[in-house]
Amino acid sequence: MSFFGPAASLAQRQHSTITTNQLRHHGYSEKHIRRLVTEGVLVRVAPGVFVVAGSQATWHRDLAVALHMGGPPALVGHRSAAGLWRLDRFRSGHVEVLGPWRVGRTGTGVTYHRTTALPSRDRTVTDGLAVTTPTRTLIDMARYVGTARLGSMVDDAVRRELTSYEDLHQRLGELARPGRSGIARMREVLAERPGAAAAPGSPFEVAVRNLLVGAGLPAPVLQHPVECGELTYQLDLAWTEPRVAVECDGFRFHRTPDQLDWDARRQNALALHGWLVHRVTWRNLQREPDDLVDRVRTALRSRQAA
Repeated sequence: MSFFGPAASLAQRQHSTITTNQLRHHGYSEKHIRRLVTEGVLVRVAPGVFVVAGSQATWHRDLAVALHMGGPPALVGHRSAAGLWRLDRFRSGHVEVLGPWRVGRTGTGVTYHRTTALPSRDRTVTDGLAVTTPTRTLIDMARYVGTARLGSMVDDAVRRELTSYEDLHQRLGELARPGRSGIARMREVLAERPGAAAAPGSPFEVAVRNLLVGAGLPAPVLQHPVECGELTYQLDLAWTEPRVAVECDGFRFHRTPDQLDWDARRQNALALHGWLVHRVTWRNLQREPDDLVDRVRTALRSRQAA
């Protein structure tokens, strides 16, 4: 028996998976469904869930099957959602689904999380799979990773415009409750990232910031705007009170004569407005991290003493 038309197209969009209810909706009777299985067109992998015979076994297909088993309210969540959104080093592997089910869900190789807090604002679709939004995913991920790694994931998501610090602050306040795992860790991360903060800069800038903060220096502001006459300059890392800044010179952005000339004019303008600017290269970060920290610490102390 052949398998084509709208039902086959639906299965293709769902990573070669389809359910009994979906087949019925497209006009397949129980007899037709049994025949598709008998003739090796579909393979039953769970009660009421099928995969197209010969389709490649992929992580996305495993997630689609888990969603079907969980039912319509189910969403890919936690580490699986982090993999779909490509947050930090999370990729494929975990199969985690969450939903408001009343009884426990089980499945081979699948982790089902029960939650009653899944409003529409936490639901979206990516790669053809129902998944928690990046904002909700990050909050849920706080239980699995340390503060430094969580902060890196948050900054990366904001940089890629998957979420914003403001959205994270607001949703965390709504989800926070006593005993919820990871809430304190996410609060600690967001305490250094005000809701109105600008998106972080390049991974290079974030790495320099993490080095300095890890050495005990006060946390700088990322991408701080400074008005110099008719122009506004963005400082990579800035301590606004003593007017000390660090500029991260990546080769890609600072290699041409025109760019070097612009950088010199920019630094002179900032100096005239009271800013002490230290320039840092990737080589400084990799080979002389202690010297980099000492120079910035000395600059901060000298300005504070003055």
